[in-house]
Amino acid sequence: IPAYIYGKDNGCVPIAGTNLIAYYDKTYTNLIPNYEPGKTVFGTYRFNQQNETMEGVYDQLHVDMGTNIGGAGTTALQFRSGFQKYVKRAGYSVSFDNLMSWGNFDFSAAKSAVQVKKGIALFIHKYKALTITQNDNQDVLNYEYTNSDHAIAGFGCLEVNYTFADDSTRTDKYIHGSLGLGIYKTGYINVDMVDIATALAITIS
Repeated sequence: IPAYIYGKDNGCVPIAGTNLIAYYDKTYTNLIPNYEPGKTVFGTYRFNQQNETMEGVYDQLHVDMGTNIGGAGTTALQFRSGFQKYVKRAGYSVSFDNLMSWGNFDFSAAKSAVQVKKGIALFIHKYKALTITQNDNQDVLNYEYTNSDHAIAGFGCLEVNYTFADDSTRTDKYIHGSLGLGIYKTGYINVDMVDIATALAITIS
């Protein structure tokens, strides 16, 4: 998945937008004109590293979304408006599906979205993310967190069933995504450990 982190102060929302634009540019190639966002290596598509072109995409989204205008950062409404402006300028249309149900994140709806290759914009209160590595048949979870709000671009869903030494069990539900600013460029959000304020599945046509 794309893993761009270039941004300005309070710029996590346009960073998420940049990663989403790169993801969709594989299919809708005029989103970033005269640019290939990555290439296939041994059967796996790998996105390019940070570069001037992608920094230019961020700068444009920063303007389109009105980041830091009217207050610090970017609201979900500003994200929708600015992302739509960027996509429309490129000659496409975009729609947003709400992944919240009665104020709660609908993980099943998110799974359905990513299964048909839709990207997700997540707006989180008290951000907390993690990486998962395996060691001696165990998962090692390394966390990063803040009391601040944050936004990420999500591209996959993961459910992990754990069995512990006392025979108790637990199922963790994760969104896999581009984390933007922070220690980790990509990682996971445990949807039961954070307060998701807004979640949008994106369709470009």
